[in-house]
Amino acid sequence: MGTKRAAAAAAAVAAGGAGLRIAVARKRAGWPTRPPRRPPEPHWHSVTVNLPSDRLSPDGRLPAELADLGDLVDVRVRQAPGGRGTELSARLRDGERSALSSAPGRLRGSDPAQRLRSALRRAKQKAETGEVLLADRSGTGGRSLRGLPADLLDRHGLDEGRL
Repeated sequence: MGTKRAAAAAAAVAAGGAGLRIAVARKRAGWPTRPPRRPPEPHWHSVTVNLPSDRLSPDGRLPAELADLGDLVDVRVRQAPGGRGTELSARLRDGERSALSSAPGRLRGSDPAQRLRSALRRAKQKAETGEVLLADRSGTGGRSLRGLPADLLDRHGLDEGRL
């Protein structure tokens, strides 16, 4: 067992040395050591709703879930590609993107992009089914260290899911 550990340690040292040689060679050649840091661009988040646009936003009114965000977002409603319903898109306005997203902010629910994704998801569900669907609680009994990930997923399932 000792020889296996020694071999693994030697392999790790060799791989680290090779990586260091590559990094030094790139630095000497003038390669940038880090990618340039750019502020995140506000991009459009979209969902396709299986309804015609006149039923999704009658008289040009936005769904209540997006209207509640007010001036935080720009919203676009148009026919989905291939005539398959309505594409509902929204993005944060330029000033709202200044607060960079962080894991603690997402867990607290204070991330504006998280609020936007959640509002789009709720608007789609409400338009298509008439209600916002909620997942059942996980089958774990009481609160425990093993059940903590499941509790976290239950609480933030609507906020962090994919669109």
